[in-house]
Amino acid sequence: MDPGRTGGTDPYGDQDRIAEAMRQTREAEAAGALLRAAIARDRDRLIAFDALITLLEERNLRGDRQLDRQMRARVRQLQEEVGVPLPRSALRARSTTRLHAVLMDWQEALANLLLPNRFEFLDLGDTRDDGGSDGS
Repeated sequence: MDPGRTGGTDPYGDQDRIAEAMRQTREAEAAGALLRAAIARDRDRLIAFDALITLLEERNLRGDRQLDRQMRARVRQLQEEVGVPLPRSALRARSTTRLHAVLMDWQEALANLLLPNRFEFLDLGDTRDDGGSDGS
């Protein structure tokens, strides 16, 4: 008679293995949710940067290079959104062109912080030989 079917002990330990598998599944799901949330936060930080940089570029193209209070407030708001200290040079910038340059550098530093392996995979489809030899 099969003890598993009659409510007896589990001679193969299947219940323990199933319970362990379920625990590992819950842990993996929780870790995945945390990772997805972190990725979304990092993406939102970079999107906030891009939005302000785009605004500065539009102003520069219109010839509006003055930094008004509203723009300075927007830069401080960006610092809060990003959670990384604003470079002093951003606060000292006197024009939208200078602020744009500072923010581009700041964005690069943030991208390096958030995505440390971002240069690990270069464009592998580019097979050109830039050494000047055409192979013939």
